[in-house]
Amino acid sequence: MTRLRKPVRSPHPVRPFCEAAAQQPVAPIDFSYGQKGHGHFTDNREGNLGSATSVLKSKVRPGRFYVTGYQADSDGQHQVFIACLDENGKPDTTFNGSGMVDFTKLSTGNYLNADAVAEDESGNLLVSVSVIQESTTHLWKLGAKGEVDPNFGQGRGYVDTRDLFGVDLVLEKLACHREGAVATALRREEGVFKAVVVALKADGGRDSGFGEEGLLAMSNLIPESPVHILDGIAVIASKTGVQRIVISTYVNLNGDDHAVTSSLSLRGSLDETFGDKGHHWSEVGIINNGFTVEDSSERITLYGQHYSIDDDNSPPTLYRLDYQGKPAPEFNNGQVVRFDIDGAWDHIAEADGSLIGYGSFYDFAMAVRYTSSGQLDTRFVPPHGYGQFGAIVPQHGFYSYTYSMIIDTEKQRMLVSGEDVQQSYRLPCLIAVSLKQAR
Repeated sequence: MTRLRKPVRSPHPVRPFCEAAAQQPVAPIDFSYGQKGHGHFTDNREGNLGSATSVLKSKVRPGRFYVTGYQADSDGQHQVFIACLDENGKPDTTFNGSGMVDFTKLSTGNYLNADAVAEDESGNLLVSVSVIQESTTHLWKLGAKGEVDPNFGQGRGYVDTRDLFGVDLVLEKLACHREGAVATALRREEGVFKAVVVALKADGGRDSGFGEEGLLAMSNLIPESPVHILDGIAVIASKTGVQRIVISTYVNLNGDDHAVTSSLSLRGSLDETFGDKGHHWSEVGIINNGFTVEDSSERITLYGQHYSIDDDNSPPTLYRLDYQGKPAPEFNNGQVVRFDIDGAWDHIAEADGSLIGYGSFYDFAMAVRYTSSGQLDTRFVPPHGYGQFGAIVPQHGFYSYTYSMIIDTEKQRMLVSGEDVQQSYRLPCLIAVSLKQAR
């Protein structure tokens, strides 16, 4: 599949892992979770290969955590799954009797991976599953007990996006609202896959009142740029209860990188009261990896990196907008916060009045905690506010390439999805970083 990709903005070569390990503080692992801080939920037989691609904390059923991913064994058997774990990292057997749904057993589709999951207000799940060597996505709907919804997708329990829209169409990120669901996607146009937003009704039919018969092309929304790569999508609700869609897009304008955050109505029309006529444009050089939203504070948190060709560096970046698309004044006076080690933040979210997450630094991962004003919270990994976790290339251990984590505020831990790489296997895995602060 031919698709546009963001440029890799890294001015420095990968450092030897021993140098990286010696220079960084270490974040604490919560060894009370799973098996010594690692959540395993598949067989660890020799030759097994897999990864956990995303993790989601249920907002409807406290103590439930959903993990998507895949695993293949040495005999050629392939699992594409969503697992349901409890707060201790163990399978929740109230979900499908085993704590897992294997989509390869539900369909004759030749599945590659379960890529993303979203939860609606009733606790039902939408799971996007990619198909091997096919430019389509099967979007499944499951009930809270792991059962397939027979009323979704014309009785099949899933929607084939290519069949539904009559064009090669691959879903990426998902979000639910009261009337249905939206997703970032790639649609084939003249041999190249280009960014669109997709809208579906609650029964899996296309939402024809959204954009053009359920599809909104980013080239129409931001025509100034020839390049559009969607970083994420979310549904926000104001204190009056009105829901809107927020998207973030990488664009390149006259050779300059920008991150554009936009607000849409549930019908796909641009909300021109947001930002500058519907958009907030970042400063030059910002390349976001995604964003998170928090209705209680009405804040949008955007994270990634800033590449400066003049300074020859690429520090991780973090900035916040309010729900009107304006820079949040309490966060670093509305300015971007830069970290002083080259890399990029992969996922950061608001929790307990702080901003917590992690990022990638070429050959290792780092957890971080900021205050709501944009300062490093030095009670986390004191006196730094950040620390390395997982393995360091080329060691065995935990690695994450998923840009996905959740915060378990009750247990004071961050769960990051990824894989446990050992000599004879690579398993889907969550790692638990302890967020308990020094007092």
